[in-house]
Amino acid sequence: MRLNFELREVYAAVLDVYEYCQIRSFPFSCKEVFAHYGYRLMSYHEVSEQNPELYQMCTLYSEDAFMDRTNHLVLYNSSIPGQRPRFSQMHELGHIILGHEGEKEEQEKEANLFAGMVLTPSMAIHYSRLRNADDLAYAFQISYDAASCALSKYYRWYNHVLAYKMSPLDKRMYRHFYNQDKKCFVWNRHECSSCHKALYNCTCQLCPSCQNPPPVDNPFILYPRFSSQDMIEVEQKIELRRQEYNWLYNI
Repeated sequence: MRLNFELREVYAAVLDVYEYCQIRSFPFSCKEVFAHYGYRLMSYHEVSEQNPELYQMCTLYSEDAFMDRTNHLVLYNSSIPGQRPRFSQMHELGHIILGHEGEKEEQEKEANLFAGMVLTPSMAIHYSRLRNADDLAYAFQISYDAASCALSKYYRWYNHVLAYKMSPLDKRMYRHFYNQDKKCFVWNRHECSSCHKALYNCTCQLCPSCQNPPPVDNPFILYPRFSSQDMIEVEQKIELRRQEYNWLYNI
């Protein structure tokens, strides 16, 4: 079963957003993405103080989010707990990017598909090696429900790739997030909260040096250069890279 037209269209639109907005790490700033398209992102609380009439319109229309195309505004309900507002924001972006007009049911489904795909693409899930909804929700800043849905879609995508290999859109996705310096697909880049060193493909807040400061010199204690756990991790990384090349390039 090949990718259907609807899925290909949304996938291509998501890649357009990554390339146009230069998104190279997850999670990303929704506010910055909207700015690239000339839209301002505001909360219902902010607009209630500036424009009470617009606020009333928002709350009557939706408890999640509202788009004012005339004034290039996307408004969202920040009082909703967790990361659900991020999905609502990207849902509205989906309507913009996909050129939707009106409120057709099919367009709502496409906007939901877009939101899930742009926030948590299957290839990024694959390289993150996160396979439970709690970890995925934390790493990509999405809700637990969105993470569960993303994992289901990931397994379908993965089985499709095993059967048919990477599609042209998959290869485009891989090329965009491939980091020449690191020689790998980079799904996350952030800084160590202590020394500000760049960290790649992890959810830790501290780099290894800041997590484990060097021990105080003691002539009576011998510290092994490599532990058995270190060697196991090295072997696992080698095996994962071998599988990656086999999957991508049939090497």
